[in-house]
This record gives sequence, C-alpha cells and structure tokens, in this order.
Amino acid sequence: MTDNPPAMIDPIEAMCRAHAKADGLDWDEVCGLEADPLGECDTGTCIATCYEDHDAGYARAVYRQQATAAYAALRETLVPVGWMHEHERGESVLSRKPMPRGADELGWTETPLFALPEIKDAD
Repeated sequence: MTDNPPAMIDPIEAMCRAHAKADGLDWDEVCGLEADPLGECDTGTCIATCYEDHDAGYARAVYRQQATAAYAALRETLVPVGWMHEHERGESVLSRKPMPRGADELGWTETPLFALPEIKDAD
C-alpha cells in the first residue's frame, strides 16, 4: 500500500465552482454555444446564462477575477495557529510557537499552520 498525498485542489477553481453553484449554475457545464457556435444554449445552468452576449469564456473570467480577489482578501486575514518544525534529518515537531531565533542555522525549517474561521450565515 502506498501513501499518496491527496491531489492539490486549485483554490481559485474551487471558489469559482462554489460561487457558480450558489448562483444556481454549473461551472463544469459545456455551454451549447461553445460546443456549436451556430447552435444555442438553453439549459439555464450554463455559466454564461446571465450574460446578454452569452460568452462563457468571459463569464468564467469574471468568476475567476472575483475568486482571486476573495482569496487574496482571505489570505490577508489568516493568522497562524501553530507551526510544523522540520529538521533536515527528517525529524518533525508540531508547536504552538514559532522557532527560536537561530534554529534555521541548526537545520530546522518551519511551516505555519492556519485554521479558517467558521463561516456565519448572513441571514
């Protein structure tokens, strides 16, 4: 049995997918006009359904821009709740405090650990 780490999920794509779902749209749906420019798209869940010119590429770009801005704002609000200290020999230690000054010269590196705050309903 191998211990393969889970595949890294692109946070911007995940936010776009969640935002589209909240809008009642399907981020992964292929627009009928993308599939056939001479055809039509009338599913109601197409990502471009709310755009007059029904340009799915533009609609996705808008969602990505909004997700990128939201992700940047979120990153600015995070404060570490702990640190993972790792030594070049393979030893690792979980701590609530950052490494003391000079530990990096002894072969230690650290990775801050973050926790997301609970999301409260806007209701």
